[in-house]
Amino acid sequence: MVIGTCQSQITSFPHSSDFESGLGDWSNVLGDDFNWSTRSGSSTPSNGTGPQSAPYGANGTNGYAYIESSSPNYPNMEAWLELDVDFKLLNSPELIFNYQMYAANGSNYGPGILQLDVFDGSSWTMDVWSNNTSNIAWQTDTIDLSAFAGIPVTLSWTGYTIWWQCDIALDEITVQDKPNAPLTVDTYPYNQGFDSELTASTACCSDVTLTSPGWSNGTGDDCDWKPRDVNTPSLNTGPTADQSGSGSFLYMEASGCYSKTAYLISPKFDFTQETSPWIEFYYHMYGSAVSRMTLEWSIDQVQWFSAWSLTGDQGNSWKLGFADLQILAGVEAWFRITGTTGVNYISDMGFDGFGGFGGGQPFPISLVSFSGALSSDNSEVLLNWSVASQINNDYFEIQRRTDMSDWETIEVIEGAGNSNTETTYNSIDYQPVNGVSYYRLKQTDYDGKSESFYPIVITIEEKPHVLQRIVNLMGQEVNENYEGFVIEVYQDGTTEKKYYNRIK
Repeated sequence: MVIGTCQSQITSFPHSSDFESGLGDWSNVLGDDFNWSTRSGSSTPSNGTGPQSAPYGANGTNGYAYIESSSPNYPNMEAWLELDVDFKLLNSPELIFNYQMYAANGSNYGPGILQLDVFDGSSWTMDVWSNNTSNIAWQTDTIDLSAFAGIPVTLSWTGYTIWWQCDIALDEITVQDKPNAPLTVDTYPYNQGFDSELTASTACCSDVTLTSPGWSNGTGDDCDWKPRDVNTPSLNTGPTADQSGSGSFLYMEASGCYSKTAYLISPKFDFTQETSPWIEFYYHMYGSAVSRMTLEWSIDQVQWFSAWSLTGDQGNSWKLGFADLQILAGVEAWFRITGTTGVNYISDMGFDGFGGFGGGQPFPISLVSFSGALSSDNSEVLLNWSVASQINNDYFEIQRRTDMSDWETIEVIEGAGNSNTETTYNSIDYQPVNGVSYYRLKQTDYDGKSESFYPIVITIEEKPHVLQRIVNLMGQEVNENYEGFVIEVYQDGTTEKKYYNRIK
């Protein structure tokens, strides 16, 4: 087989294809004899083959993918349909699919062969699954792909034709980790945005099964975290949308569910090769009766220790939370997010965008400290850090972000290469922003590898823009009835030039 070059790699699961409006992420590739097509609301053009009754697609749908085996696409012709997927975070991947293969005139005319092959980057595993049996109805099957867990692969369907009644159809394909399959995270940075979760019932304490790999609602509580992709049902509480602006988030529905507790359990995180693990996440705690959210860690899922906690209304916006996990360097651990609803319905809370950071191999620098402070007039942020040693250290970056922004580099400072001497560095943010900002140190070595360290928080209270005095261009103080050019001087030290035109 020849692999196509225009496919994008799927990294978020479960990944579903319904073929209602084209092939989606699946692609026809070079090297075969003809192409797969899509069709909706009707059978294939040839009589006695293909889906035979409305609504024609699998599971009551309209659209499907198929091969048209009429001349010149027979005999002994092949059509390939492929999808690139990365199973690096999946422990037991599987493919669930629907297929239809029917030949009304018997085996001399069809139905041909449908076969799945898998390419692991160096070699093909052929005939992972195949079928050559005619059946007028849609069939459903599941293929175990756990042999390819942890690596990127290409999934390749082949439709083989033997005669003109080989119109083979595929529909409703899902690639996912097996439900409840154990997952160990050992590649960093890690991120889970819960974007593919389907909106669940809002009924109080209804059971919810999550599909995000390795994540689950815990036991021993009396409620569940629920996925949702729009605002929560109650007024004056809860998020109005996903933190990223699209997809789903997890939340606790407080309506009729007062003073209830829900546990959200993470996959196992392997920090055995990490030196400075930490996590970040987004939380939304808005409502006059909001109670408490806590993030805990455990090495045995029996005894849990608090890493972060907040109580009460935090305002109507997503906030960024951090937890320094230096204590977990060298061990495996799980995380538990515990939410508790308040005494009335105005206490919905949301959770989203969980990120884990480890560090891989030992850092090429030994960081002693990283700190920041405001200048005396609050106009600058002074940043300082100290390293005990450096190995192949090319440069440092000082990066800044606010709650809803990406990290931006505000200064690059050259490293010392190799040194066993403790060295102190400093940087100044001359244009800080009002409100809460996060600063972190990022280090890059000579071969391009980089590591980011646990961030710090700096808060600048916005000064009121209060007018202090008005002067003309001669420097004489005047009042608001003056006519002509003036300079307004404000209490925060800023000035504005204006023209006063007093109409009498």
